[in-house]
Amino acid sequence: MIRKEDTATNVVLGNSMGALIGPLLTNYEDKVNGLILSAGSMGLPNRSPG
Repeated sequence: MIRKEDTATNVVLGNSMGALIGPLLTNYEDKVNGLILSAGSMGLPNRSPG
């Protein structure tokens, strides 16, 4: 979407699962100028049992 819109400034908001995926996007997309992470977790393997 960032490439298709061809905007000059791009800030990505990653919420919940997106907070885990957002940092990966910045590794592959050179047009990302900012990254906001919200309501993320450390991932399923690091959660303590109930």
